[in-house]
Amino acid sequence: MVAGDQLRNQLVHESSVYLQQHAADPVAWQPWSAEAFDYARRNNLPVFVSIGYSTCHWCHVMAHESFQNPTIAEYLNQHFVSIKVDREERPDVDAFCMDVCQATTGHGGWPLTIMMDADQRPFFAGTYFPPKSTQNRMGFWELIQRVHTTWVEDRPRISNIATQILQAMTDAASSGRPGPVPSTIIPTVIDWHSQRYDASHGGFGQAPKFPSAHRLLLLLRYAARTQNANATNMVVNTLRAMRAGGLYDHVGFGFHRYSTDARWLVPHFEKMLSDQAMLMMAYTEAWQCTHDGVFKTTVFELAEYVHRELTLLNGAFCSAQDADSDGKEGAFYLFTLDEFQRIANDVDDADGLATLLGVSATGNFVPPEGESGSEAVNILHCKPQDLDELIVSKAWDTVRRGLLAYRSTRVPPLTDGKLLPDWNGLMIAALAKAARVFGSADLLDMAVRAEQVVEPRTHLLDDHAMLAWGCVELYQTTGNDQYLDRACRLVERIHASFYHDGKVYLTSIDAETVPVRQRMPYDGAYPSGNSVAALVLAQLGHLLHNDVYIQRATEYIEQYADLLQQPSDFCGLLLGWEYLANDALTLTLGQAAHTSTIELHSIQQVIHHVYVPWLLVQHDSSLTALAMFCNQTSCEAPLNHVDDVVVRLTKEVTA
Repeated sequence: MVAGDQLRNQLVHESSVYLQQHAADPVAWQPWSAEAFDYARRNNLPVFVSIGYSTCHWCHVMAHESFQNPTIAEYLNQHFVSIKVDREERPDVDAFCMDVCQATTGHGGWPLTIMMDADQRPFFAGTYFPPKSTQNRMGFWELIQRVHTTWVEDRPRISNIATQILQAMTDAASSGRPGPVPSTIIPTVIDWHSQRYDASHGGFGQAPKFPSAHRLLLLLRYAARTQNANATNMVVNTLRAMRAGGLYDHVGFGFHRYSTDARWLVPHFEKMLSDQAMLMMAYTEAWQCTHDGVFKTTVFELAEYVHRELTLLNGAFCSAQDADSDGKEGAFYLFTLDEFQRIANDVDDADGLATLLGVSATGNFVPPEGESGSEAVNILHCKPQDLDELIVSKAWDTVRRGLLAYRSTRVPPLTDGKLLPDWNGLMIAALAKAARVFGSADLLDMAVRAEQVVEPRTHLLDDHAMLAWGCVELYQTTGNDQYLDRACRLVERIHASFYHDGKVYLTSIDAETVPVRQRMPYDGAYPSGNSVAALVLAQLGHLLHNDVYIQRATEYIEQYADLLQQPSDFCGLLLGWEYLANDALTLTLGQAAHTSTIELHSIQQVIHHVYVPWLLVQHDSSLTALAMFCNQTSCEAPLNHVDDVVVRLTKEVTA
């Protein structure tokens, strides 16, 4: 912050890509800091907090319309202290402000617009505002004038609103009546999904549609335990529909953020590391369940995309790629019929290939409101029933590579190189699991390299929980005790620093944070840190026969017993409950399985050909046999042949 009473834009000193995007704005942006709030207090100014992230389309729109507007910027600089926050860099600040927005408006999203006083007490919240008022929405210019007028003329009203909001947030953070989880909870979840399942297009509900892979994982587990064909079909049809639609980048691989329509055709084009990780898990487990070649291909394509586009030099993974390129959403991913035909000119039946991928002269993409587009452009997609033909087509492979090279000459979407330990933990877990299932040394190498360099941010729950998940999966795949030890250290840190009075908080007890320590009861695009912590503790409890970990996992879940009347919001939490409510099965691999790394991969690949999602893999060099099965109370006779292990696993899902 500059000395004296005149603020200037300070974001040039920040490392965040998102904050750097705003370093040249005429708004005198400050990072979230004690100095910024002290300045507001000394100068008797309200604080405007704008929260977003580098690949957020509407964040870019509001920046262009309002934050780069000299008149708006001058007014902000005169009457406010303006703070910019990268939600991925400061999820604690984002969680607090998002809770305020949802509590006061009934909805949330980004960009997040918050007005607060110098004591960090919010008194107004919203999301995107156009620069000028429209018939249905207040403009940002009118908003900041109203706030300034009220701040000057009716401060007691603002103080009263801020006091009420802060008290409501404090009450919500400490609320909850722990209790037993209803025995009918998972059938209730399945029924909820069955009622909302879109039999025509896959997925649940109508547009917009999000992948929500943890919901699919829970449905697969239920299907495996109960042989419920309906649950399996909902997952399989949804995964095939997503992979066939425009939600998937058929040329360069990877899933976009969500579908704006019910058909999975038109996506919001940003790509997030967290989505790739969770969907890799879902497609891996769906392959175990069905042996559908599309699912296996998708897993390896996701890994190829992550390795090519999101892997840093040190082996860790960066966070996301933007939706926009060259100032337009999705422009990087769209093709005219002429472009497609020129690339496909040398392959047989190029016209048939264009038809298979939905490429036409009229196009199928309409630019978002406010964006121009003179050419008829296409989102590549196919029908789910044509996926099998597409993935084995040598002609398509040739054309795809040509399209990939061609579009590499375009202005690419921005890649946010920020290393998020929590999302890295998810990707490590997904890669380690896929490596175990498919016997892939390459996937395992990606996971191992990332784990070696990723450290959690000390004050954030999600970093510890998701890295612990990655370590548990790495241990099961490799048998290396260092991963098991690290997972245990991470969950011990969670219980010591994030758990208090029967509740798990997003930030550690010693963290400098917002006025209210938040809890995250709900699972969003991926499971919450609380949900993953419960899952990992349940896994470790069974692997180590540790009753303390089992009890902690139970407490982390039961703290939300009163909220489980909305079970669809807790599918990630219930993944951990699955291990606790039903018998988990531990498969100990002995000396005979560890003759070599290749032998271990080969044995695991055969074992995981059978889908037993409650199976945990343990390694014990003192066991001279190949393998032995145990539950929490007893062990079965050792087995010395892989075929015997497969027979035993098959009985597990056909009993």
